[in-house]
Amino acid sequence: MSINNLTRCIFLFFILLLSDPAIALNTNIDGTWQLVSATRTILKDGNTKYPYGKNPEGYLIYLPNGYMSVVIINKDLTKSLNSSSMLSYAGTYTVTKNQVIHHIQSAWKPSWIGTNQVRHYNLQDNKLILSFYDHDTQSDYKSILIWERR
Repeated sequence: MSINNLTRCIFLFFILLLSDPAIALNTNIDGTWQLVSATRTILKDGNTKYPYGKNPEGYLIYLPNGYMSVVIINKDLTKSLNSSSMLSYAGTYTVTKNQVIHHIQSAWKPSWIGTNQVRHYNLQDNKLILSFYDHDTQSDYKSILIWERR
């Protein structure tokens, strides 16, 4: 990642923290969430992988004005700072009955800028469970990220 993209991510993150909540969405997912686990299950064979390690670290923030930001790191790989050691993006979000859609404006992966990332969500007590189906060059998979309200 270039310094320019990293600077944009950090800048947008702080703008989100300071932004004026002119339009409140008032969703039940608003707030700060700390990552508990992140798994990726390969659909073909049921094998589960840990894309950010077995003890990932991260935060997800949904503001009432419709902005969001997320950062996830694999503490074991942070010295290399490559696309497999972290994920970071920010932008706006919308909520439907069982989905949250992240409208990405700034991202660690430049190819994500301008895209929508759709996540199915489920609230269980103080946990937010986000899941989505995707694929890479080798297989189709389902990712599940579990976040705990802070």
